[in-house]
Formats: sequence, C-alpha cells, structure tokens
Amino acid sequence: MYRSRGVVALTLVLSLLSGTYGIADAATLEVSGSSSVKVGSRIQINSSESGVSYSVSDKKIASISKSGFLTGKKAGKVTVKIKSSSGDVAPKKVTVKSVSKKPNLPVTVDEISVVDEKISEDASSPSGYTYSFSVKNYSPSKAKKVIYTYEVTYSNAAVPTAEPSVAPTSSPEVTSTPKAEVTPEVTVTPDPSASSEVTATPDASVAPTSDVSDPAISTRTDEGSTTKKVSFTFKSVGAGKTSSAVSGIGSGDGKIESMKLVSIKVYSGKALHTYTASTNKYSYGWGVPDTKAPKFSGYIKSKSKYDGIPVLSVYSDKKSAINYKRFVKATDDRDSKVTIKVDKSKINWNKTGIYKVYFTANDKAGNKAKTWSYVEVTVKGDAETLADNVLGSITKSSWSDTKKARAIYRYVRGHCSYVDNGTHSNYRGAAARGFIYHSGDCFTYYSMSRVLLSRAGIPNLMVKRYPFHEGHRHWWNLVYVQGGWYHFDTTPRAAGGVFCLRTDAQLRAYSSGNTFAFKSSLLPKRATKAIS
Repeated sequence: MYRSRGVVALTLVLSLLSGTYGIADAATLEVSGSSSVKVGSRIQINSSESGVSYSVSDKKIASISKSGFLTGKKAGKVTVKIKSSSGDVAPKKVTVKSVSKKPNLPVTVDEISVVDEKISEDASSPSGYTYSFSVKNYSPSKAKKVIYTYEVTYSNAAVPTAEPSVAPTSSPEVTSTPKAEVTPEVTVTPDPSASSEVTATPDASVAPTSDVSDPAISTRTDEGSTTKKVSFTFKSVGAGKTSSAVSGIGSGDGKIESMKLVSIKVYSGKALHTYTASTNKYSYGWGVPDTKAPKFSGYIKSKSKYDGIPVLSVYSDKKSAINYKRFVKATDDRDSKVTIKVDKSKINWNKTGIYKVYFTANDKAGNKAKTWSYVEVTVKGDAETLADNVLGSITKSSWSDTKKARAIYRYVRGHCSYVDNGTHSNYRGAAARGFIYHSGDCFTYYSMSRVLLSRAGIPNLMVKRYPFHEGHRHWWNLVYVQGGWYHFDTTPRAAGGVFCLRTDAQLRAYSSGNTFAFKSSLLPKRATKAIS
C-alpha cells in the first residue's frame, strides 16, 4: 500500500481451503505453502480471479496489502477474507507466530501509503524542482516515525547561484486536512540512525516545518550531474490518519517517476519495519536503542549458599575440570546468546575455604552485567583419598549422576553400622572415620555421602531436622540430579524404607510426623517430579 515500483512477491505456502460460500461460481482461494507466518514475515495470498479485495479480521495481528501480501504483526490468529465481483471467497485462517527476542510490529510498511504526491518548479531547489507528498496510515496503531528515502539526480550546470535552500513557508496543498498531532520533517542527509524520539505536537494553526539541509549553492559550470539521497521524515502519524505534506529536492527532469525509491522505514512501538528497494526485501527488528544489560539468574549471590554451604563445591586437585557456570545463566531481551566470562582470581587453591567467583556478561550493544557466586574450595585430604578409593570400585566415569548417586547410596547403606558417637562438628573427619571403622550415627552417614557425592561431582547440601530436640537430631543430604534437588538419606531405619532421590511428597508419605521435618527456607526449591 506504499508507492513502490516493481516489488517482488515473497512467497510462502498456505494450504488450500476447499469450498466456497455465496454464489456457486465464487472465486477460489489459491495459496501455496503453510497456514502460518511469523511476526515480520510475509506470505502471498492469491485469488483465481482478478480485481479482488482483501481484508483481515484483526489488523493488530496481521496486515494485508491490496495485492494480497499478508504480514505478521503479533502472535495470534486472523481470518483472511476476499471479495470479488462473483461473490465472497471462503475465508482463510492464518496463524501468526511470535519471533523470540524481537518486538511486536504495530504498523507495517504495507499499511503506509503515499498520497498527494507532486513535483513543482522551484528556483530555490538545487534541482529546480520540489517534490512533496503526504502519507496515510491504515493501521489501528500510531506510527512513531516514517522515513522515505529517494535518490535524486540533477544537472550540475542547471544549478543557479542561491543561498541555502529553504522550504516554502506554507504547506503544499493536500487532499485531507492536516492533523495537529502530525509533525512532518524532511532532511537532505543520509538516513538518520534509528531513534524512538517523537517531536512535540505543534499547534494546528502552524504549518508543518521542513528543513532542507544543504551547503550554500553556487553557480556550477562543470559538466555532469549530482546524485543525492533525500530523506522525508514524518513523525507521529496517527492511526488511520493522513499526515501533513513535506517537501524536498525533486528530480531534475521534473518527473515523479524519476524519484528513485531507496527505502521505507516505519518505526512503531519498539519495532522498525524496513523495505529495501534494491533487494525488494523486508526486514524488521528493534527501532529503539538497546539500553538494557543482560540479566543473570540461577544460584547467584546469596542464593548460591544454603545454611552456610555453597551449591558449587570444588576441589583444588580438580580445578581444571570445574564448570563454574553450571548454575549461572545470563539472558538478554534481544540477543539470543550471551557469553559469560568467569573471574576466579580471588580463590586461594592452597587453602580450604569459601570464596567468591565473579561473572560478567556483555550483549551485542555493549551493555554489561555483573554478578558473583560463592564456591567452596577443598584441598584434598584423607577423607577425599578414602572416598576416591571407594568411587573407583563402585562407579564408572561414564555413568550419569543419577546412577552414581544410587551406587553411593547402596555403598554407604551397606558399609556403615549405626552407632551413636555424638561427634557432629567436622563432616570430613566424620566421613574418614566412617570409611575406616564402618560405623557412626546419622551425621556420619550424611558426611560419608557428602564426600562421596562431592568427589563424584554431584552437588549436594545439608538438611537438618527442624525443629529438633537434643538426642533426637538428624542429618541427611539434598542432591542435585536431573535438573532438580532430591532428598538423599542413607541412615537406616528400624521400620525400613529407601530414601534415595526422594521428593518432599515422598518423605511425607513415609512419615507425617517429625521424622523428615526441616526448615524449607534453608534449602533451594526441591523437585516435585519423582524419579522412578
């Protein structure tokens, strides 16, 4: 619905909808391809009959041109209707699908049309002519800015001596009355960079301004011609409104047909829809600057440590194989992928302790985000050496974390007898005694499991009974496998029961009392899907 010369149809496939209604000889809807289109993409809808008109049931979801090009604007479903001289064609339903990391498209190029265009003689213009026109917005949404860019060619010898050219003080005649909310503007400079700024609405009595920026024109006697790109900018073109006219340098031969279209840019909402004449292609993306930095999520900052234990536990002898980004994610509202850089320079690999690891993420626009996480670093000792010997005999490196966890559960259950020894301050010391003497209380079972799981690379945390009474305390593990946290209690019970990778609900089903009571705020959110 814009004035272009020779736009090539972009074809996608829509399935044929059989059947018509109206009179028996009604036209048939002939379409090739699928019944869907993405936001910003176009499909061609053809009728077997010429002289038909097209419409869509919801112009906020899709637009359709006079020649049957349908453009997706936002996710949803629309019905395409065709009317012909022989009757109505059966409607066609089209689904518009959203495009990740791109905005909706309130106004498309096809919804902007040139009206009231003319070229007039103008001695003050470098070419000797002034081109003027208005645009009409057929969309139910406002266009923030519309830019038409043309190539204009004129003879150098024909240029008279003149001061910098100034547009007429009055607006060229237009068919429809200019609206107070429209502020047209024209510049004779290369296309401006994308901007979401909209000029203030002038008083209705003030003629639209036109700024033709050009150096002072002096008499030229050199032969040949000059070609310039001339951009005509319309701002705040209201929904269903016609803008005021703008004027600029016209073709040197005084013919509208010689105004060579370069591009049409339509800014609306946060989107920019562009038609490029040289390639006959349409593109769309963001029409406002990217000022938002990526966002970090996952086990970061205070959420990276629970009840004093970091989610990520690593060993100095395995530092080359550590995935520091395992529980950290960075996303950007525009870029599909954001690279995360890790700074681990604050870690002292010779000293067991809790340290901070720092993360940065940059998007394509240069916006930067920063965050950090706690990490527990352990220097290998006796407990770890004993655990490695056990793991070498009960697991394989190719196994999944789930399979390794089950093997660890069976080992601790089968190689430790319950003895109340009352030592609950040092989990590594308790684990070493458990590996050597094969006995201990629930803290020993927890400690052996923690060291084995950690050396196997399986994240795990401490769970404590809450509320508790002296003499009735209990410890067990929370283990991260298959993308979730599961309970892991290797301590045997007189009533029996296996508590390997269990959900909260499964623990409650075993005991509704104080057996597995704990303080939820001290732990990350647990998985709800049971592992068979």
